[in-house]
Amino acid sequence: MEKTIITKGEYARLKGRAPSCVSNWIAEGKITPAALAGTGTRAKIWVERADADLEERLDPAQQIAQERTAFAAQPISSNDASSKASGADGDFVRAERKARAAKAVNEARFAQLKAEKESGRWIETEMAQRAWRQELSQLIDEFETFLTSTLARTLAEAHDLDAKALSIEIRDLYHAHRRKAAARAKEELSTEAELPAPAGSEAA
Repeated sequence: MEKTIITKGEYARLKGRAPSCVSNWIAEGKITPAALAGTGTRAKIWVERADADLEERLDPAQQIAQERTAFAAQPISSNDASSKASGADGDFVRAERKARAAKAVNEARFAQLKAEKESGRWIETEMAQRAWRQELSQLIDEFETFLTSTLARTLAEAHDLDAKALSIEIRDLYHAHRRKAAARAKEELSTEAELPAPAGSEAA
């Protein structure tokens, strides 16, 4: 079996679902641990294994729900066997037909995602976050250097103050400000994580 590893967010995009829905599938065992690369919130998805898990564990109605928009666009021939079927047999034929259509749409989405990654149009979330952290860290260091050297020296000369003492005081104030800002950001993220998901976004 081919082994393609992508993030949970990318897999959610591939399936046309919210990331929280993928997390629910994992928690409910519909995507098994065998389909995960890594552990915890940073675990990634083995696409082919996860697709096989969902195909085996989602009931027909759930599989159909994955691609209800695509199904609406699928033309149904007047002489299709499903149009002649009735009762439980007819429901099964229609469900099977739609499940096959869902698989085809999913494969097309996966091919598109793979092409975007290979061409560089789609950047992995983890890679982008790492690059952003590096840039932000460098910016913070440069700003602190400006405050404790250039600014402190300029103010000391302009107001006849001790440049070293002023530099230390500015540094301490800046560090205190950063700690408060970090604590506030952490609290806001925690609050966001506790908010209920929009109705229908986690339907499986």
